[in-house]
Amino acid sequence: MREQYNPDDHSLRERRRDLRALLPRDKNDLDAVQRLVEAGYPTVEPIMGDLLKWIRGPEWPVCKPMAAFLVQIGAPAVPHLKEILTRHDEFIVPLIREVLPSWSTEVMSPLTVFVEQQAVHGQYGRDLPALELLIRKRLIPAQQASDLVMRKRRGHEAQLAILDSMANLLANDDAV
Repeated sequence: MREQYNPDDHSLRERRRDLRALLPRDKNDLDAVQRLVEAGYPTVEPIMGDLLKWIRGPEWPVCKPMAAFLVQIGAPAVPHLKEILTRHDEFIVPLIREVLPSWSTEVMSPLTVFVEQQAVHGQYGRDLPALELLIRKRLIPAQQASDLVMRKRRGHEAQLAILDSMANLLANDDAV
């Protein structure tokens, strides 16, 4: 059964559509970032998820200024980020690298569970930056952090041993 039409929803959808016109057209569109910054928060609140998309590529010219804008927004962005991160974990790494280190521990604290999940279960490239952030911000107890560091060390040492074995096989093939 179709939900009943809600005029408030229509107004919000129109507002989102209008705000999305302010988003960058491509990774080089620094003027768009400036327009968004000028619009400010809470004006851009309905498109918070769209803002995150522009910090995915650290080499993109729009990445740093968009991340700086998210840093500036601070605590009001946290509920939106929590909602987004429960559905799209691909945004956790750009947040870990570009936004969260600049936030105070108090502002970042509600996102600790997402960062900790990446530190413990995240794939290579996600786990260590997440663990480092948890340690630097002192968001987990020192003993827990120490245990995680040792577990990661053992896992990475095992991976290095496998790589050494492959390098030896290749070296032996070259010697024949």
